[in-house]
Amino acid sequence: MRHEIRPPGNHWQMFMLIHKLETEGKLNKKGIPSNPLWLGLAWKSMDGYIAGLPVTVQKVVMGGLARIANALGYTVNGKS
Repeated sequence: MRHEIRPPGNHWQMFMLIHKLETEGKLNKKGIPSNPLWLGLAWKSMDGYIAGLPVTVQKVVMGGLARIANALGYTVNGKS
């Protein structure tokens, strides 16, 4: 499979975050962050939307998780 993002925007941050969480053992068996706050940050940095879920729901739920994570100091290179 080939996956190309142009322009990359924040997408690289998502890959950095997922790699960080994987090396720390914080992903479930499906490769999804087990902490919903990390999931919100990953969603925020992917520069797109998840297929099959209404965009409004994603903005409210995932965006809300990302805002809470940011308020608590979660960053790609910071708090775990």
